[in-house]
Amino acid sequence: MKWMEAVVTFETEDLFTGIALDLVCNIFYESGLAGVVTEDTVPTGEHMARGRVLGYFPVNEEFADRKANLEKMAADLFERNRIRCKIRPTWREYTPRDGEVVIDLDPGMAFGTGTHPTSAMCLAMIEKYVWPGCVFLDVGTGSGILMIAAGKLGAGMVWGIDNDSTALSVALENLEQNGLEPDSYRLIHADGVAGISGQFDIVVANILSEVIVGLARDVFNVLVPGGLFICSGIIEQKREMVEQKLQNCGFSIRETALTESWVCMVAKKG
Repeated sequence: MKWMEAVVTFETEDLFTGIALDLVCNIFYESGLAGVVTEDTVPTGEHMARGRVLGYFPVNEEFADRKANLEKMAADLFERNRIRCKIRPTWREYTPRDGEVVIDLDPGMAFGTGTHPTSAMCLAMIEKYVWPGCVFLDVGTGSGILMIAAGKLGAGMVWGIDNDSTALSVALENLEQNGLEPDSYRLIHADGVAGISGQFDIVVANILSEVIVGLARDVFNVLVPGGLFICSGIIEQKREMVEQKLQNCGFSIRETALTESWVCMVAKKG
């Protein structure tokens, strides 16, 4: 049996090398390899690092298809994860490139620094769908990262809801640290959206599948006609359950993304 070595080389911010390695390994697994080899990442510049993942394909009748599939998934991975919003710990210097949006955020008591696949997919969808002047709501806002991203991308008003008062305090600090004007955001201590008096263009929830199912009807009611519900934190095994609930509530599924067995959906009202 002959074998062909395949190598995927990537470059990323050094904070995210572990995630990048996992993402690249996953495309090898999806191409039918049982094991891969990862090399230690090496610094390439200020806060940047390069890594390599190697795998071996048997040269047989399936080789050409597997090779083409690997190349396509690697290209798709690059496109999916080319996020404009860059998370910068406050102790670091970083000069944004053209079009990038910098969010100053330190790891802290509230969940959410943008490194988890569910958060990264939410950021990518927010970049894609937020438009200037829209009214945005983040359910389970945690650190406030998604509110900050929406505000810096042009949303006219950003709301955040959380049932944890500590999270709301952290979110407030982060909103202030990132220069959002006090009259451009609102934080609410609540469990869900049932009692919220407002109409929103975009609602985001990066939480558990079961919680999204429980929220779906109330989110539908607070969205304007044609409004979007971006939901993540969904494990792949529960994707169908969430899709069915959203459709039963009157949503249509507009887009779905998948990273490391996590699913992010964009659903449209009406």
